Amino acid sequence: MKRFVAILIVVGALSLTVSATPIFWTLQSVSFDDTGTASGNFTYDADAGANGTYSSINITTTAGSSLPGTTYTFFCDGVVNCTGLVPNSTEVLFLNTDPSLSLTGTLGLAFGFNSALTDAGGVVSLGGFIEGTCTDKVCSSETTPERNLVSGDVSGQAPPVPEPSTLLLAGTAALAFGFRRLRKQA
Repeated sequence: MKRFVAILIVVGALSLTVSATPIFWTLQSVSFDDTGTASGNFTYDADAGANGTYSSINITTTAGSSLPGTTYTFFCDGVVNCTGLVPNSTEVLFLNTDPSLSLTGTLGLAFGFNSALTDAGGVVSLGGFIEGTCTDKVCSSETTPERNLVSGDVSGQAPPVPEPSTLLLAGTAALAFGFRRLRKQA
């Protein structure tokens, strides 16, 4: 009987558990004023800390008349180096090198979002961003050559939430298994 009660508690807890997870954001139709483009994706978790956090960054820009293309896999965390910009739901600076190193001469890609990124996903237009070269070791400013955004959006999709019928089916199976075990023991 104790096992049956334990199964009921577990099934009940599983059916009530719903948690937000980070959203996977994908760049869409991003182009620069020098004919270069940007594509790729990143993950943003709005619930992680006061400003949220970025991870799994994989953004590639193509060469244009102002800058060569590069791949961005880091972001300026606003703590170690690059303390001029604290990333949050409306702005971030992606980097093509580890921010714990001197950033002088490295490329940075600064995004500004027209509305805040959330854990609900959706489409958010890019309100302004530039790609340029960091002029100092903390990337407090960028210099020429620099290129500006012409157009682009990011699209985030929330992970699927289990349907109540799926949870009900799992709970029914667990109860049936519990009843069967009780019968065998009796």
